[in-house]
Amino acid sequence: MQCGHCRVEYHPETFTKVLGGDAEEDLWEIEYEKCPSCNKFNMRLVWGWPHLPGEQQIYGVKGRRIIHPKGGVLRPKAPPDVPKVIAEDYNEACLVLADSPKASAALSRRCLQTILRDHAKAQAQDLSKQIDEVLATKRLPTHLADDIDAVRQYGNFAATP
Repeated sequence: MQCGHCRVEYHPETFTKVLGGDAEEDLWEIEYEKCPSCNKFNMRLVWGWPHLPGEQQIYGVKGRRIIHPKGGVLRPKAPPDVPKVIAEDYNEACLVLADSPKASAALSRRCLQTILRDHAKAQAQDLSKQIDEVLATKRLPTHLADDIDAVRQYGNFAATP
């Protein structure tokens, strides 16, 4: 497991705190462990079916969500050399991904448009045309051009009913 705070790999001793059942007959619990490197807690909320009615042990997990640290190990923070406006949007996109993928996508799109406009000097108004404009210059390494084109393709597909 990777610590959500310090990103060090460790083999945790996981503990469970049962919260109890609810009206939908789900059993809720918190899984947690303390990282031996930074001594901070990593916690997840888990819900599922109890083994037997009234039993306080989950038999089948329905869901698991990282609750601490917020954002968990999803993505590392932006490096210090990334411009502040982009780093702030990127870090927030990472932070909200588990709670709102659409909000994360909107912030990620904003990061990309800022890069295309401010650093690649794209003049077009919409993202798809900005990407086309930057790709047409052939100044990007192939792997970046392919990734940016994939973003455009996914965006076009998602926007079309």
